[in-house]
Amino acid sequence: MQRRLLLPIAVLALFGTLLAAAALLPSSPPHVPLARSAAEADHVTFYQNGIADVRLHRNFTATTDATDLDLPLPPGVVFGSLAVEGPGVSVVSVRSALAQTSGLHAGDTVTVHADAESYHGVLQAIEGDRLAIRAERGLVYVAASKATAIGVEPSGATDASPPGSLAASVRVHAAPGAHEVTVSYLVQGAGWTPSLRLDAESGNLTFFATLTGLDDWGGVTLDLVAGAPHVVYQPQPTFMRDATAATPAMSAGLSYDQSFAPSTPLGELHRYHYEGKLDVARGESIRLVVAQGRVDVERRYLEVAAVTGYGFPSDEVEVPVVEKLRFRNALSEPLPPGLVRVYQDGAWIGEDALPATPKGAEANVTLGSAQDVVAKLALASHAASLGVESWRYELTLTSHKDAPADVRVTMEVSAYRATVTDHAPEEGELRGDKVSWERATLAPGASAAWSLSFDTQKP
Repeated sequence: MQRRLLLPIAVLALFGTLLAAAALLPSSPPHVPLARSAAEADHVTFYQNGIADVRLHRNFTATTDATDLDLPLPPGVVFGSLAVEGPGVSVVSVRSALAQTSGLHAGDTVTVHADAESYHGVLQAIEGDRLAIRAERGLVYVAASKATAIGVEPSGATDASPPGSLAASVRVHAAPGAHEVTVSYLVQGAGWTPSLRLDAESGNLTFFATLTGLDDWGGVTLDLVAGAPHVVYQPQPTFMRDATAATPAMSAGLSYDQSFAPSTPLGELHRYHYEGKLDVARGESIRLVVAQGRVDVERRYLEVAAVTGYGFPSDEVEVPVVEKLRFRNALSEPLPPGLVRVYQDGAWIGEDALPATPKGAEANVTLGSAQDVVAKLALASHAASLGVESWRYELTLTSHKDAPADVRVTMEVSAYRATVTDHAPEEGELRGDKVSWERATLAPGASAAWSLSFDTQKP
């Protein structure tokens, strides 16, 4: 009898030893999903250089000291910018891998469209690129890389984690219990473009923000940051066709759309906060009215810039005459760099790239070429002596308008080793090799001339 008990006792002792050894083996931290889709976001900050800052606020429960927080990330994410922060939570490591199916989980009821067929059933497992689906006809395997759309019940929404997205796992240390963390990362491709609609006569101005490169973000709050932070890579530009709206009546000050607040400084940048929440879709472009007001239209004039010194003969050379509008920013906000489109009597008459224009600063907008005023440049005289050549150029403007034309004229020397010796009219301002006549009036049907003389040294 005693011999018969030895074997069971030995087996029990061996089993206990194995249990003790297993207890000493390190166990993998539990995995906790923070998001089901790469398109999840609570707040998005858009920058002008095609970059967006995405933030999510999530809760998780830690059961051990170490926890792996899993979340899918969209294509275009700047992986080095991913951060997970929260009270009592410290990040140990961050891992990621390309994922074809992030946002899908075993047990989901899915509809996969691939190879002109649809497969509906319960997702049993994800095996590399293959999805194992329990359908009515049995277990089927579908290549995720060939899927054109993946629907997930009960929402039935298309999965927002397309091929090229990242499956990230963040290992954190946190005491057992409930914790709250903020997930943030930068993504390339999503951004905003400011544009202005200006009435040339009244100075009425509407400040638009165009959002492009959007994802399937639902119920997000957003900030718009005017200005472009320095980056060490070049985001891909996003283009869209712009639409215009009727110019409303403006007040003398600046009134904001009810969804936006006045900007707040962000270093040398300016941030506009959107008070409400927004639902957007991937591939969609949205234009929002940020603010409206009135700027001071200072002057509408013709600009002529002639460059001399090419040594062409006395035959006249045509010089472009362009129409410009100068306005002063009398608003309570700086105007961000962007396009300004100018209208008159409701018709578009031109547009220009507007640089950043601080409060109280002036900006010039080029509207287009003049139709009724022509300018010609001619070599009026040329003389040569020992070591020196003397040149005189004359610029003639002729108006065919029925009203006076306000004109700004510039003549510039491009010749090598040149010295300006004379110019007319005398009230022109000489700066280096350039003379500017800031303001002159060209009478209806009249002609006027400006001249510039200079010497060059013979080689």
